[in-house]
Amino acid sequence: MQTQHNIQNIPSYILLTPPCQTLRSQDPAAESAELLDPQTMKQLQLLRENYSNTAAFAADLLQDRTLQKQARLICHVLNPLHSEYQSDLKAHSDGQTYVLYWHGDRASGTYYRNTVVKMFELLKDTSIVSLLGLRQQPSLHGQIMEPSSPLLETDTKLVQQFFRFVMELGANRCWSQSFWTLLFPYNIAGLYATDTTDRRRCQMLCKRLANALLALEDAIQKSPANHDLRVLRDSLGTADWALVREILKQGHDCDWDPNDAELRLLVFTLFAGPGSTKDSLESAFNFLKDSVKSSKSKKMGPFTRFFYTLANPYARHAGVEQIRPTMEHFKDLLQEGFKDNEVLQHHLFAYKETPLGKNFPRPEQLMNAKVRKAGFHSNRNAAAAAAFMLHDAAHGFSHAGQCWPG
Repeated sequence: MQTQHNIQNIPSYILLTPPCQTLRSQDPAAESAELLDPQTMKQLQLLRENYSNTAAFAADLLQDRTLQKQARLICHVLNPLHSEYQSDLKAHSDGQTYVLYWHGDRASGTYYRNTVVKMFELLKDTSIVSLLGLRQQPSLHGQIMEPSSPLLETDTKLVQQFFRFVMELGANRCWSQSFWTLLFPYNIAGLYATDTTDRRRCQMLCKRLANALLALEDAIQKSPANHDLRVLRDSLGTADWALVREILKQGHDCDWDPNDAELRLLVFTLFAGPGSTKDSLESAFNFLKDSVKSSKSKKMGPFTRFFYTLANPYARHAGVEQIRPTMEHFKDLLQEGFKDNEVLQHHLFAYKETPLGKNFPRPEQLMNAKVRKAGFHSNRNAAAAAAFMLHDAAHGFSHAGQCWPG
């Protein structure tokens, strides 16, 4: 009985391993990893080392029934996000003005509200029973098994994973939305949301956030030794950007009115391009690569590559204003007295040879500097800090020490 019990606890992809395809490692740690459900990359690698090749390892993984069900689970829960992504692609194909409205709806939460609601509605979707092959509910009350029954062990684990995945994915989507709604410069796109009510709400929110930020900075100036206030402000991450300071100035001057021409031009410049870097970067460099391939010599000098990139047809679609030289510009370059050395001595296309001024930080300074990391956790801290700042401004930031961001 003891032997049978041990066999049942061994993952199926171990039991299915063909003897001829398995190489036993002499490492005791690798031997013990065979009897574990790998939860880390290190454990997975130890398990992989027991196979002669990756194909045999992948074949066993694909035959594992639990992994098959977990893969179905992932695809099922990701459906609302996939639908949102499809609608995003459609919005990006309708022109710059529609892209601006897409950014506005994104900042105001239109897409997020639909996506998160659909995610949580999956928790009451009965199709998950057949999707994961769970045991059907018995017809008689006396046949209902206890949750601790060994027959329900796999089902219970899958249902728990399903619940945690929905909750964590939904929470992450909410934090992502909070970042886009509460942080400058992203939130000002909401001034041009599709719905007029969302525009007015964004106008009031931007005004409150700007006033709260300025009040926080005034409090820091009055109490420079207050560490909690400085940590709260530093958690925002974007407050020192020159672009954000310009937005604060323009927004304050027009009372964040979406009809203001200068503010609209600024927002249009920032958000009328695609929500990705494809048109402004990837497509531009692919265009340059194709241009080099089509040349007779298959080579291009740095000046030629630079101007081909500058004139690529994708930048305009991405909302990037291009430099378009005229005949007058070339006449100025060809005028008497112009010397190539006057330009080349600045090493325009060899940035490593260009001397930096005294105001530029040196590499060792950057290595030792405290740099805010990018990514989900930093954005979550920034969103939480903005929400706390907005709430505690009425209390003079007296509760800054109780705020967890930073």
